[in-house]
Amino acid sequence: MFTSDGIVGIERLRAKIPYELQAWYKFGSIVDLHFFFDIDDYGQDIRCLDITLTDSENRYKIILHLKNVCGKVSFEPYNGFYSGLDIEDLIDNGYEKTKRFHFYSYEMDNDTNVYCEKIIAELV
Repeated sequence: MFTSDGIVGIERLRAKIPYELQAWYKFGSIVDLHFFFDIDDYGQDIRCLDITLTDSENRYKIILHLKNVCGKVSFEPYNGFYSGLDIEDLIDNGYEKTKRFHFYSYEMDNDTNVYCEKIIAELV
C-alpha cells in the first residue's frame, strides 16, 4: 500500500488514485527510466533515478524521483517489475539518512535492490 508518509507527494497519490490501486505492486510497468547526477544541499554530487510507472491498464502514471541512490537496478524490459515492486521506509529501523527508503522487487527473476535518501512522487 501507499503507506509511507515520508514520500513527498504521497498524499496526492492517495487522493487521486482509487483505493484498490494504492499498492506499489500494482504499478509494475516501466514507461521511462532516467539515471543522472545532481547536486545536494552541500554541493556534493549525488546519483538520482527517475522512474515512470503505470498500472497494468495504463490508467495512471506515477513518476518517482529517487534522490541519492545506491544499489542495483535490474529488471526484464518487457515485463518491468511484474507485480513485485515495493517501497519500504526504513526510518524507524535506525538506518542512516542516505538509506531511508528501500526500493525493491520481490520477484524471483528481478534483482532490483535500491536504497535512497528521498523519494518524490508525482501523478502525471
